[in-house]
Amino acid sequence: MFDVWEQASAMSALLALPIAVREFSLGVYLVVRGFKPSPITVGMTRAADGDATMHGIVGENAPAARRAV
Repeated sequence: MFDVWEQASAMSALLALPIAVREFSLGVYLVVRGFKPSPITVGMTRAADGDATMHGIVGENAPAARRAV
């Protein structure tokens, strides 16, 4: 950067190491622990026909717009 050191030098590798560790640990965390749903979408479920419904209300108790045909 600005000719302070070479692009492929030990200094650039040393400075890039924390970024690489952070990216790798985030990937491992998401694979092991999984994604946490956001508060907005936590009540959403998928109905049998594949439409997303709020709080899983499907069938007789569903509002008229959400009733299965």
